[in-house]
Amino acid sequence: MVINMKKNYIFFICLLLFFVQTSLHTANIDVSSLEIICHGAYDETNDYDIVLATDGEMEMSIEGGYKFGASVVFGFRSENLEDAIREKTLGLLFKSGQITVREILGSLMSFSFFIGENDILCSGEGFVDYFGTDLIKINYSGFLYFPEGKVYEGIHTVSGTGCSFIYRPLLDRLLFHLYAYQDDHFVNDTGEFIPGQFSLDLRTIVNFEPVKLDFFLGATGPCEAEAGYYRTGLLLYAKAGFAEFFAQAGIPRWDPVDDLFRLDLFFLLFETKLNLGIVAITPSFFIHPGYYEQNPTDEEEIMDINVNIAFGDIFKHLVSGGIEGNFSFTENLVEGLNIKVFPFISFITPGVVWQLKCGITLYSDPLPYDNLPGMFEGFINIKAGF
Repeated sequence: MVINMKKNYIFFICLLLFFVQTSLHTANIDVSSLEIICHGAYDETNDYDIVLATDGEMEMSIEGGYKFGASVVFGFRSENLEDAIREKTLGLLFKSGQITVREILGSLMSFSFFIGENDILCSGEGFVDYFGTDLIKINYSGFLYFPEGKVYEGIHTVSGTGCSFIYRPLLDRLLFHLYAYQDDHFVNDTGEFIPGQFSLDLRTIVNFEPVKLDFFLGATGPCEAEAGYYRTGLLLYAKAGFAEFFAQAGIPRWDPVDDLFRLDLFFLLFETKLNLGIVAITPSFFIHPGYYEQNPTDEEEIMDINVNIAFGDIFKHLVSGGIEGNFSFTENLVEGLNIKVFPFISFITPGVVWQLKCGITLYSDPLPYDNLPGMFEGFINIKAGF
């Protein structure tokens, strides 16, 4: 989301002065992520047969001390790096800043002032960020699975200018998080930010074994809706033996006056991972929501079934492979039906995880066989670790 540049500049200067005052030798600089996904497919509307579109994301964070801490995050995110490079709009941009006072007056409560992108609710990141657990992440998410339209990751992202309070009655097990902020998800038809719309989200994270829970309730107002917008979401993770289960369920946006209570209000994603020795089977079922990040998706009534079968553990054997099947359809099961298969191979080189996927469309509406080159697409996913 584009944030007012003047405001970013002022906030960045304040953070910079904060770091200088509290001595730079206590600051940590970390490149937390660098991922590039290149998608290639035939485009009959283009003069050239094959068109490449590259999604890229990188984050670099600077963090201060523990008790009176500050952090600032720079990075870039583009769903078409080719256009961004050509138009010279790609650069290391200010993404977020946060100043935190921990353990206020010796209590279990912390306070933060933030600007920019903050937490992604119900994504699984909260367990890692606040409790230091192993990575808990739904497989069927991100640009790799949604190269067109909305990119789904979590149920709601806290983004804007505001403050938050964290209360941890059980340090390693239970956390309550309250966010109050001017919501910057709202833009006009030209993409300009519409100020003056405020959001409140109350979040609870429960970290037990073998069950983990991330739940939130939120509201927005004043806004276009007479009674405001409301939202809720839940991430449930459970592990038993060789099986892991994920459930993401929620309503990303609801207007109680104008929105009829119907299926496309819901975000529903269920995923199970079965670790059967050298074989891992991961079926996923996803119902696309009518709203996401406070805006319409134009994807209501779309449902996905995805089945991933992988052979070998990439972190043990440095290489793995398999096949993935994807079924996308609407409520009448025929209109809009798409069936694709994706053979893939993954391998590790020093500091980098690679994945190569080839997509083949077996059925679509209209039928794909009149356009044989259009039946194929490819992905190259490159994720670097630092």
